[in-house]
Amino acid sequence: MSLYYMPLYIGDYLRDTRHLTTEQHGAYFQLIMEYWLKGRLPDDDAMLARIVGLSLGKWRTMRPVIQAFFHAGWQHARIDHEREKAAGRSEKARKAANGRHHGKDARSMPGASPEHDTSTAQAMHGACHSGSKSESEPEVESGTQEDEKTLSSTLKSSSRTTSGRSGAGAPRLVDEQFERFKQAYPKRKGPQPWKPAERKFKNLCRDGIDPEAIIAGVQRYAAERRQAGKIGTEFVAQAKTWLNEERWKDDQPAVGAKPATIRTVEFGTADWDRLRARMVDTNDTRRLRDMNDFAEKRAPYPVPAEYLPTIH
Repeated sequence: MSLYYMPLYIGDYLRDTRHLTTEQHGAYFQLIMEYWLKGRLPDDDAMLARIVGLSLGKWRTMRPVIQAFFHAGWQHARIDHEREKAAGRSEKARKAANGRHHGKDARSMPGASPEHDTSTAQAMHGACHSGSKSESEPEVESGTQEDEKTLSSTLKSSSRTTSGRSGAGAPRLVDEQFERFKQAYPKRKGPQPWKPAERKFKNLCRDGIDPEAIIAGVQRYAAERRQAGKIGTEFVAQAKTWLNEERWKDDQPAVGAKPATIRTVEFGTADWDRLRARMVDTNDTRRLRDMNDFAEKRAPYPVPAEYLPTIH
């Protein structure tokens, strides 16, 4: 797998790291580049200190801030995802190169003729329409421009093979559900790229995620942002990020439960410190970033439902 370059999404990086000092930025960058090359980091302070180029004492002071970007065992979900995408591109390129090489060999063989090429093409065309998949057919990578074509093809195939109205109306239904999601999503300050969000939404639906659950989740998110006074600010996540992090699962109410009043904590209070310490203990990286955003503005932070016992 070729790992000569590492993609860097500038907007996402800056949004998540505004609270870092220059030295912390440098240490974090050293770690994510090491992770990109090797797919893992050692869970050893001495080795991590060498990677980032700091003394052991300096690293141990900085570690809690940097570790908030990683999961348990120094796992980084975003980099894992990008490495998988890179592996997929590398494999498809290899298969394509092999296909071109074998095709050239076949055309140069004695006795090869245009009639042979035509019959082969017709046989492959027939195989596609019979429902079988050629072994050399490339897999479509999630998140590329081919996703919409793949989804459309999948839904059309479903409509041919299933009975009733649900199969025939599936593409239109998904479009309508995404429009509902888009309308419910809270307004934000800054860019809001809807095309990648739409691709992700449709991929989730294709993978069996209930779109109504996503829509209900974004309605809860909008209510929480409104309660916190953050609608129309940079503290509203981009829709594609919200979907990638599966945030519709946040604070799902129990069956039959009544909506609870949102509790907030003030920056600098004992409740704030207890809540943040609990998030560090559970390695809740995303919510730690949220708290850092609120801390910069000295704004009250709305306590997630599962953390309410921490401050009672």
